Amino acid sequence: MTFLHWIAANAANLAATLLLLGVLIVVHEWGHFVAFRRFRVPVEVFAIGFGPPLWRRPLASGTELRLCPIPVGGYVKPDEAAARAAAPHAKILIALAGPAMNAVAGALFLVALALAQGEVHAAPEVGKVLAGSAAAAAGIEPGDRIVAVAGAPVETFEGLARAVHAHPGEAIEVVVERHGARLTLTLTPDPESGRIGVTHSGATWSRRLPPVQAVAYGLHEAWELTARTVAGFVQLVTRKADASSVGGPIMIFQMATQAARFGAAALVHFMAVISIALFVFNLLPVPPLDGGHVLFGAVEAIRGKALARAVHAHPGEAIEVVVERHGARLTLTLTPDPKSGRIGVTHSGATWSRRLGPAQAVAYGLREAWELTARTVAGFVQLVTRKADASSV
Repeated sequence: MTFLHWIAANAANLAATLLLLGVLIVVHEWGHFVAFRRFRVPVEVFAIGFGPPLWRRPLASGTELRLCPIPVGGYVKPDEAAARAAAPHAKILIALAGPAMNAVAGALFLVALALAQGEVHAAPEVGKVLAGSAAAAAGIEPGDRIVAVAGAPVETFEGLARAVHAHPGEAIEVVVERHGARLTLTLTPDPESGRIGVTHSGATWSRRLPPVQAVAYGLHEAWELTARTVAGFVQLVTRKADASSVGGPIMIFQMATQAARFGAAALVHFMAVISIALFVFNLLPVPPLDGGHVLFGAVEAIRGKALARAVHAHPGEAIEVVVERHGARLTLTLTPDPKSGRIGVTHSGATWSRRLGPAQAVAYGLREAWELTARTVAGFVQLVTRKADASSV
């Protein structure tokens, strides 16, 4: 089957997958849009989809809302001059807002699942037994449910994995249920990986939870999923994981198709997985990802903070400033804004540097990290309370 034939055969599922991904990307862009608005950076266009607009409507804020024919995402187009003039902490928070919305969406998906069906776990049931594996040598068969490892009961497939990985190269007893009977088998997990060579059957079991516990369980699942995603990216970057195992668009499509076959709950869980993956991926400090914009905003914040502190200390007070212009020094009098303490200038990008001893360099870096964190938190508070401003000093 050629690639074009494959697309034709799977057109409906492929379109549905792209639509789901498009929804998550629009959620991401909505986060940026809200942050731009909160920091008073005008947004010229908020588009849902790509391509020439099928429908457009101007909003009261001056933003043009567009609906485009290719529903695989969207984009936000801010006023470029205003975006460049935004304060460093504003740039950081605007960049973080998109990934944050993906994180929130992923958590909400998992909380909704927990409220709807309770605590769900993968049952320790065998799907496939790999040829030549420890499980095959021990006589484990597809459909077996492993209920104990090395004398300890096992309730989930994750628990099974942890139990066998704890005994690499050791002969251990496992108890399996097969056709209503229990059998005790002996196997030896791989000395290096601790694996026994079985895959999961897809079977699950669930337990209903009270609402408060369900919310806590959903949030815990979101945290665990985020941690596993970060660990996966770290392994990929450090070359401890095979890049081919990460997959690509085809693998995402296959995952979505399989999830759809298992029902709405599996599809919602797939949406949560992709949401969290978008959150983590976009925080990588690489242009043009959001993490790259965060990095540039942090550098700009470190460069321009001394002048900002000096003028912010005199809100509403007339102060003298000395400026250099064409080799001459001029003394000017100005009054910073009474509320924000700002004078309405942005940084040019010019820098100067001074070498430091090792101990001083470490202390300086830690101090800069602390101050940047404090400014970012303060900016986030301003964002939430709508007291944020786009000017830089």
